[in-house]
Amino acid sequence: MKLLEQAIALVAQARAPKEPPRPAGPDISLDPLLERPLCPGCGNTRAKVVVEGRDTWVADAPEVGGRVFSVVRCEVCGLRYTTPRFRREHRHHAFAGGYPFYARARAAATGRAPVDRALARRPFEGRAARLIAQHPLPGRLLDVGGGDGYFADLMRDHGWQVTMLDLEPDVVRHAKEQLHLDARTADVEVDPLPEGPFDAISLWGVLQLLYQPRATLERLLPLLAPDGVLAIGVSNVRSVGLELFRGRWRGLGLPRHLTHFSPETLRRLLEFGGYQVQAIHTETPKWIVAGSIDDRLAPPARMAARATLYPLAPLLGATRYADTFELYAGPGR
Repeated sequence: MKLLEQAIALVAQARAPKEPPRPAGPDISLDPLLERPLCPGCGNTRAKVVVEGRDTWVADAPEVGGRVFSVVRCEVCGLRYTTPRFRREHRHHAFAGGYPFYARARAAATGRAPVDRALARRPFEGRAARLIAQHPLPGRLLDVGGGDGYFADLMRDHGWQVTMLDLEPDVVRHAKEQLHLDARTADVEVDPLPEGPFDAISLWGVLQLLYQPRATLERLLPLLAPDGVLAIGVSNVRSVGLELFRGRWRGLGLPRHLTHFSPETLRRLLEFGGYQVQAIHTETPKWIVAGSIDDRLAPPARMAARATLYPLAPLLGATRYADTFELYAGPGR
């Protein structure tokens, strides 16, 4: 009997899937800032490379310059994620240099560049309208990763009681001192969170930055009111833009974007975490198209590419192949 058990064990071991080679990318064995993560959706290690790229957004960050990052697809759950990535204690390197959402707040704080409040709020008007459509009655809003506060400022004018969280002290200071918001410095993944319930929780461009998106969604669920709305905005890894521009597609956001969602993979992650999806909105912003063209093409070809692609942006934005999408969900019934 013992010999039979040993034989079965040897056969099972022989048939077990072999660990694939590590995803393509730089050798990080001598780079103490980087790590190779497990899949943030299911914790598996089996993955295949989808695309490689460098940082095309914060080009003046010497801490990041020259590194290559891979976007891989988990062979178990299909989620796509970045490897290698900066270790949590070194993640500030990914946001160094001229990261735009911090630069504006810092410039305003020093008086170098006064901000036009109406102009700064304009990009958030569509999001505000769609969130209000999901929850017409004003209530309590928790805005996670609120940046310099202009979305929270806009929602406050619509009658909402807003609490804003962000990791970066400079933008929190700007939101408190310049916009007089209830803004707090906090890491949504590990720090104590404000007491709920909240009628809405927004994560615009935040979920793709998190080291543990699944655990964070589960952490936020008890804070949501029974009829509350979770609003998420992320880049769409199924987009035509990625197919056209590959590693220079601005929506990749390497190395800041740690997880790369499609509507299908985000829906699965939410439903597994106890949410029920209510609505999805897709969009192709011109700033992603323009940035991708500038990163990929030489100046003589840029104008022609913009003339061709700009008219297509609204058409693509209405499909599942848009560059970005918003997903609205509530607690599962």
